[in-house]
Amino acid sequence: MKLIQIKSDFALENQMVYSITGEGADQDPKGIFTVERLSGSLFVTQPLDREKKASYRITVYAKGHDVSIAEKPMEIVIPVIDQNDNKPVFTQNPFTGHVHEAAGKDYEFMTVTATDADDPETGNGIGNYKIINQEPQFPKPNMFEINIFSGTIRVQEQGMDRKVSSEI
Repeated sequence: MKLIQIKSDFALENQMVYSITGEGADQDPKGIFTVERLSGSLFVTQPLDREKKASYRITVYAKGHDVSIAEKPMEIVIPVIDQNDNKPVFTQNPFTGHVHEAAGKDYEFMTVTATDADDPETGNGIGNYKIINQEPQFPKPNMFEINIFSGTIRVQEQGMDRKVSSEI
């Protein structure tokens, strides 16, 4: 896939030869980027993965084909844009929380956490929390609520009774 076209200011009057060095060119990981010698078209030869490498730095050279002219080398930074290709993963499984049966409404008793390998600077790496269901469904089906951003769980409904159920 073509990324960009490199063009020397000298190319209007002279045939130029383009080359590249650096990460992804002649340095590991080699061969990811190539340049057409005479056109200056810069190509990426394979899919990039931001979780493996967030950006690449290459240096571009332009020299005259049959004349002794040359541009100053130019550094190009190629950022890899993140895709939402990783699922969040809880930091432990299961989480176990303890709450007193007499705990009042809004009593915070635990926090769950998850990580995501996607870029945290984009929406791809930001997770939200949600309680899918509560087992058992009694004494009320929605005894707890979770802060969608922090993962903090708190009592939403009073009425827990250890004699009826020691676990929810």
